[in-house]
Amino acid sequence: MGKVAIEKKAAKKGKKKSKFINEKRDVRDIKVIRDKLLTIEDIEKELAEEDNVSTQKELNAEERQRRSGVVYFPTIPPGFTVSRMREDLSKLAEIKRIYLKQNRKAKKGPSGTRYVEGWVEFASKRKAKMVAEMLCGNMVLGKRTSLAYDCIWTCKYLHGFKWVHLMEQLVYEQRVEDQRLRAELRNVKKQAEFFADQVEKGSRIKRLEEKVLKKGGLWEKYCRQVEQRKSIRGSKKSSQNAGTGDDKEDLMKMIFDAKSDEESDN
Repeated sequence: MGKVAIEKKAAKKGKKKSKFINEKRDVRDIKVIRDKLLTIEDIEKELAEEDNVSTQKELNAEERQRRSGVVYFPTIPPGFTVSRMREDLSKLAEIKRIYLKQNRKAKKGPSGTRYVEGWVEFASKRKAKMVAEMLCGNMVLGKRTSLAYDCIWTCKYLHGFKWVHLMEQLVYEQRVEDQRLRAELRNVKKQAEFFADQVEKGSRIKRLEEKVLKKGGLWEKYCRQVEQRKSIRGSKKSSQNAGTGDDKEDLMKMIFDAKSDEESDN
């Protein structure tokens, strides 16, 4: 039985191979798709369709921006980040964008980066107003172990304020900061150049004086006139020791002088 099954399998394989090799593809079955030549009318139609799509997208973006509302948060609870804000506020309404201003002066603590204020853009004005009324004055809550558990939400809906206005304000503040930094760098550079010029000027004057004095033969006399200053690094202990030494000498003089007077009297 085993030999018969093996022979049948070999015969099937041989048939399949021969069939695959003997079959030929018919050339008439191959179809070549010819590209249609574009006319001026077709090109104009395509351009008009693209313009319509772009204008429709612009209208949709303007409409979405008109419907959106922005809520301002003057304080951010400790430990809150952009992801945490999105996670908590997305339960109340649909959120589009979030921006939190980082406090650069504060050091990074165990709770992470500290944020000073923030803006949240909601997809609907009505829901933005509702969220602002719902959160303002209420506790953050959450886990009892979190730092923000006892904090209170402070937020306000900004009437007529859009995300574009926020971006413009941030760009303006960044430009002002860059100008201030450039002005400070210019002042520091001027001070450094002035200091270097004064040092160079002093060294030139010193070399000129040396040259003139050497010419007149007064350089050695001038060098001897320069007296060495006393060292100021003397410690208190050395001064105290010096004081006690003087006192001892005075005491010894008094003793020996008294003895000499007694001997002379005797």
